Amino acid sequence: MNVRINSHLQRVLFILTALLTPTAHAEITALELAETCARALSQNYVGLDAEACNWYVAPCPVCGPGAKPEAAWCAPPGEAVTTIAARAAAALRARPDAAHEGAKGAVKDILSRAYPCQ
Repeated sequence: MNVRINSHLQRVLFILTALLTPTAHAEITALELAETCARALSQNYVGLDAEACNWYVAPCPVCGPGAKPEAAWCAPPGEAVTTIAARAAAALRARPDAAHEGAKGAVKDILSRAYPCQ
């Protein structure tokens, strides 16, 4: 009886662990981000696509009043986010492995070269 309960309890715990363990989500690809940013730009850079594009091209550690963007690249003051997004989208599309490359690393590579910090 004790063995049977332990076996049943182990199965229940296994199932609960599997259900409650967060699943890994793959990052979007560079090409998917290029398409997202291109859609945002074609829609006057408003809406969900624009916000998704901003997540990558204009990141901030904690967004809100006075938040400072991460310093992986340094766009000049006054550079429109649409300009940065358009530049990133074009460069992302031109990358040979864009369909398989992660968006975050690709954007960092592109924008740190386009807007190097002095």
